[in-house]
Amino acid sequence: MIMQSKRKVNRSCYLLLVVIILLQGCFKKVRGVTVNDYTSKSILPAINNESGGVIITLDKILVVNTTVDTIIIVSHEYLEIHLNLLAINKSDSIVRLEIYKDFNSEDDSLESNFEWLISKGMYKDKVVFESYDEIPEYTIKPKDSVRFSVQTHFYSFEKLLGWDKKDYTKDMLYLLSNFELTYKKDGVKSYVNQNDSTKVIFYNGKTKWSWW
Repeated sequence: MIMQSKRKVNRSCYLLLVVIILLQGCFKKVRGVTVNDYTSKSILPAINNESGGVIITLDKILVVNTTVDTIIIVSHEYLEIHLNLLAINKSDSIVRLEIYKDFNSEDDSLESNFEWLISKGMYKDKVVFESYDEIPEYTIKPKDSVRFSVQTHFYSFEKLLGWDKKDYTKDMLYLLSNFELTYKKDGVKSYVNQNDSTKVIFYNGKTKWSWW
């Protein structure tokens, strides 16, 4: 009698395993992307700063992971901003463009030359940017230019906006209406140029299951 019960259990487990394998073979996980372009909404305040030897212009803001992907389990990469910038050296001498000074400082904070001082409603904070390609500085020849990218340090916005939200879209649009990027060189701060032609893109990866 006991042996028959064990056989029934083993047979049930075997059948369940076969069903799971068949279902896995019939469904496939597809990773999609949602892209929202807010460029035409004129979100960013216009900034025009043509003084100094190096003129830096913000070409694009890419806000990544504003929504939480909830398929079976919650999967959410940290909310971050990528910036694409153009630096033009209008001087007659070589200029070094520094991104950050000390990535591994003793207090575990990022000492960056690119900063965004947030002062919008109840939100007040300093967001710093590091090199997207881990390049600490660029050398720009006279009358030459360089394109480069920076990104926010991890968990900057979760600490500011809260950890339990499923959609940060409205929060980020609200904060970006006060976006002003500064660049610090030898203790002197200057503003990075931006206007209504600066692209503002929200980019999210989404998971779904499809039958094939």
